[in-house]
Amino acid sequence: MLPDLVIVDWRLPGEVGKKITQSVRRGIDAPAARVLAMVPRTVPAMIADILAAGCDDFLTMPFDLREIHARIHMLVTRPQTAGDLRDSLTGLVTRTVLLEKLEEAFSRARRKADSCFAVLYCDIDRFKNVNEGMGHATGDRLLCTVARRLERLARPTDTVARLVGDEFVLVVEDLSDVRGATAAAERIRAEFEAPFDLDGLEVFASLSIGIAVWEPQYQKPEDLLRDADTAKYRAKATGRNNFAVFDKQMHTRVVEILELENDLRRAIARQEFRPYYQPIISIPGGRIVGFEVLSRWQHPTRGLLGPVDYIGVAEEMGAIIHMDRWLAEEACRQLRTWQTKYRDFLPLTMAVNISGTHFLHHDLVRQIDLILRNTGLYGESLKIEVTESMLVENTEYASQMLEQLRALNISISLDDFGTGYSSLTYLRRFEIDTIKIDQSFVSTMLEDEDSSQIVKTVVTLAKNLGKETVAEGVETASQLEALRALGVDHIQGYLVARPMPTDEAEAFLAAWKPVEMLPALSDREEG
Repeated sequence: MLPDLVIVDWRLPGEVGKKITQSVRRGIDAPAARVLAMVPRTVPAMIADILAAGCDDFLTMPFDLREIHARIHMLVTRPQTAGDLRDSLTGLVTRTVLLEKLEEAFSRARRKADSCFAVLYCDIDRFKNVNEGMGHATGDRLLCTVARRLERLARPTDTVARLVGDEFVLVVEDLSDVRGATAAAERIRAEFEAPFDLDGLEVFASLSIGIAVWEPQYQKPEDLLRDADTAKYRAKATGRNNFAVFDKQMHTRVVEILELENDLRRAIARQEFRPYYQPIISIPGGRIVGFEVLSRWQHPTRGLLGPVDYIGVAEEMGAIIHMDRWLAEEACRQLRTWQTKYRDFLPLTMAVNISGTHFLHHDLVRQIDLILRNTGLYGESLKIEVTESMLVENTEYASQMLEQLRALNISISLDDFGTGYSSLTYLRRFEIDTIKIDQSFVSTMLEDEDSSQIVKTVVTLAKNLGKETVAEGVETASQLEALRALGVDHIQGYLVARPMPTDEAEAFLAAWKPVEMLPALSDREEG
């Protein structure tokens, strides 16, 4: 009996995965079977191999069983078409047609010296969050609506294809230079600013776009796709909802990312991450009301690394949920110890940052509840920090998630307020307890009138809505006095203390004298 599906591990030595796939495609071992590739991560070199070999889809590791089941169900149940010329879900042309179109574009470009074309490799930002948080049916609807928008933007001479998962390719022809390709990317970005209506559910979705423009040195379509995919990863690294044009230096960056991924896997296994704690102080009064826990990586060769050095890659490779959960449990256990040991400081709280990927994970609330039970910490001692973008991109699901967290008596802090959407509608809609004023405004509020007005507005808004305020990144006594005059509730920043390892944070807590220390901060000389 011949199989309906063949699963290959692309890491097998000797190009075994490629050979098996090519054998299936030639109709030798399983003429009508689908091929699903397992890869350690979506990297450009592997994508080119997978596309060329003829795999129908791929999964990046690590993955969970639900995702495997959903992909297998989709592959074995969708109908076969002649030569797989059309994607059964979106109706777009598939890889087979795309490669043919690219071969034709190659031929035309070689004949016409004054004309070229470009490949725009598009990836839906945080699509995995939609699949995991809202279900694969919603994810499929989003894929279809994305396909329709891309089709509306394409000219008659262009080609829009769906490759695998949430990846689409737009081939833009009849260009004179790279400016035509970047103009097409700008049009896509503008079109995707509007939310998607998925059967009454409003979802924001942006694209990261990698651009590779044809040049005479390209020999085959797979090479152009590979370079566009490489540029796509640069676009993601610069903040998503962005585009990047391929250049040769990007190859070096891809190698660096691969090395960082390998280091991260080893770091998780070797427990190289450390919790660092930054105190949060009330004004007036100067009492320590709690700490914010921050992740640090004690790298064996590069020293102590901050989140900016590795969090983005951790999210891409699927490790961020494990890292979030570990940090939250360490912080809750430590806070419970301090609460027992330093009763004069009660009540103490712990602020924990949750990544966008983790926030939309279906199991988040159960994980948090389990952490509280395991550590003996009461829910009212925990503050979960979320960002504006996490709430706005998936408003319905975010509202449900916040409601469930608040049912555990957990407080919600809105981090980096003012740097994103900053909509009054969202502040009224979501049950937020604390607004954190971003350090970019605090650091410039004494010199820049716009920043000063933003801080004043946020504080007034928070008071009118009955919410607490925390000013981040307070570094000078003058900033402290200005914030005190505005009526800010709490501060954190280098003026008080830098983030500290556990032993230093405990020593800081034991030595803090509220009546004496806050005036001392105000008396510090600046410079």
